[in-house]
Amino acid sequence: MGTQEGIELSKHGGIINPNLHDADLIGIFISEKDCILILARDVTGTVFCVAFTGVEAFHGEDLREGNIIFDIAVQTATSVSREDIVDLYRLAHDPNATAVFEGIAKRISENELMLVRLNPSLGCEFVCTCTGISLVDDWAAKIAQLSK
Repeated sequence: MGTQEGIELSKHGGIINPNLHDADLIGIFISEKDCILILARDVTGTVFCVAFTGVEAFHGEDLREGNIIFDIAVQTATSVSREDIVDLYRLAHDPNATAVFEGIAKRISENELMLVRLNPSLGCEFVCTCTGISLVDDWAAKIAQLSK
């Protein structure tokens, strides 16, 4: 499923390394270059930066003070619902919604694209489709690079 660098997934698609369960969501950086960075501070105080690259669509809501991550899951084609895609790509009134859904689901099943969902314990929910996910060591440098 797409590419994952420095990220370990469970057999169900949840990120297990780094362990971001109960981490504080401390930042989201959205670049014009199809890249989104999520900054999270785990329960030990370590800050991690997860980069989503090749982003095609994203939606985040309910960002507030005190956002806590339950998990971040990479969904497979069998776990992606039509509603997930219709909502994410804003297809509710599109007469081609079925064809678009089928095309995206096919790309996910062929590992060309992944649907990633940040599930909150509290606060912000985030979902995107992208071609890659990676752990970024020097997130400040990455933000500076993407800001140019």
